[in-house]
Amino acid sequence: MSQVKNFQFKVNEAVADISIKQAVFIFLYEVRKFPVSKRDVKAMIDSGKIHMDGKPVRKASVVTKLGQSILVQLPRSFMKAKDEEVNISWELTESSVVFEDDAIIAVNKPSGLSTQASLDPKRDHLYLAVRRYLEKKSKKEVYVGLHHRLDVDTSGIVVFTKKKSANKGLGNQFEFRKIQKTYLAVCYADRELIKPKWEIKNYLGRKKSDQEKKLLRMQSVSAGGDPAHTYFKVLSELELAKHNFSEPIAGAIKAGRLVAIEARPKTGRTHQIRVHLAEDSLPIVGDRFYYNDRSEPLEERLQLHAWKLRLEHPLTKEELHLEAPFSNDRIAFR
Repeated sequence: MSQVKNFQFKVNEAVADISIKQAVFIFLYEVRKFPVSKRDVKAMIDSGKIHMDGKPVRKASVVTKLGQSILVQLPRSFMKAKDEEVNISWELTESSVVFEDDAIIAVNKPSGLSTQASLDPKRDHLYLAVRRYLEKKSKKEVYVGLHHRLDVDTSGIVVFTKKKSANKGLGNQFEFRKIQKTYLAVCYADRELIKPKWEIKNYLGRKKSDQEKKLLRMQSVSAGGDPAHTYFKVLSELELAKHNFSEPIAGAIKAGRLVAIEARPKTGRTHQIRVHLAEDSLPIVGDRFYYNDRSEPLEERLQLHAWKLRLEHPLTKEELHLEAPFSNDRIAFR
C-alpha cells in the first residue's frame, strides 16, 4: 500500500490570493479535519508532495489563484491518527490551563507529550487532550485550531484557537514572528564563568551525517543554512524562585554547577535554542540528542520549558502576557 493518499481540490474564493501553505492547511485541517499543522504542510511542500496545476510547488510562499488545481499527497500517518482509537495517557485539567476565553485556550504542555499526532496512531497527544477537555466542559463537539507546536520533550505554553474566526489573527502572528517567546533552560555550566547576557546569531542547517539515518539533528553552518538568532540571560534569584525544580536540579543551581538561563528566540529554527546552547558549551540538562557525555544525568527529562508568550488576542486585540512556571512533571509513557 502506498504511504500517501492523494487529495485534490480547486482554489475557490476562500483560499485564493493566499500562500499555498495556508491554502493547503485550510483544506486539510478545517475542511477535511486532519490533525496537521502548518509546519507539516511546509514539510510536504519541501518533499514535493504538493502540486499546483500538475507541477510540484517549490516554495511555501507561492500565492494561489482562483481556479488552480491543487494535489496533496497526504502521508497515511495523519489519516490513521484521525481514524484509529488513541490510548489516553494524559488528561488536561484546569490547573494546566494558562488562559482561556471563548476564542482561544493556552495550556501548559508536560514534557514527553507530543503536541500533535505522531507516526504512532494510537499515541496520545496534546491536541486530542485539549479537544477532550473542551468537549467534556461543553458536552458537544468542539473546534480546536493548532498553529504552533513544541518538541515532544519540551514543556510549556501552547495556544489553540476555539473559533475559526480567531485563526487568521493568531496564525499571522506566528507566521510573521510577531509573538515574543521566552524559554527557560537549565544548563551544565560554571556560574562564575558565563556572562549575565549575550546573544548568538548564526545559520543552522541539518547535519549531513544524519540525513541518511533520517535524524533531524541541526548544527551551525557557514553556508546553505537558515538564519538563527537568540538572546540569552542568566536568571536572577528572584526569577528562579518562580519555578518548581526537582531537588537535585535546585541544589546544583544553588551550588553553581548548573545555570538557569532565559532564552528569547528571534527566529524559529528547529532545535534552535538547544543547538545554540550546546555549541556555546552550555548543553541543556537531559538533552541526549545534542549532549550525551554525562554518564549520570541529573534528570530524565529535557530541562527546556516554554515559559512565557506575549501576543495580541486575535479578536479583541488586547495584549496578552501568558506565563507558566517550570514544573518537573513528565509523561512517562514514551
